[in-house]
Amino acid sequence: MTINQSALDNIFARRSIRRYTDRPIDAAEIETLLRSAMAAPSGSNARPWHFVVVTERPRLQQLAAAHQHAALLGQAAA
Repeated sequence: MTINQSALDNIFARRSIRRYTDRPIDAAEIETLLRSAMAAPSGSNARPWHFVVVTERPRLQQLAAAHQHAALLGQAAA
C-alpha cells in the first residue's frame, strides 16, 4: 500500500475554526463543498446523506440558540 503524503499532510494540518469572517459564501463555493461531501465513501455505497444549507442570518442565529454545541452558527455565513 502506498501512502499519499499530501493527503496525510492535509489530515495532520487540520484545525478547528472558532471564528468566521463576515464574507458571504457564493453559491458556487457551496456547491463545491456539497459535491465534495457527496464524493465521500459510504457503506455499501448507500449514500445516506442529507444536507441542509442555511444562509439566512436570523435562521442561523435561531439554530445557534437552539443547541448548546452550535453557538458558532450565529457567526457563520452558512
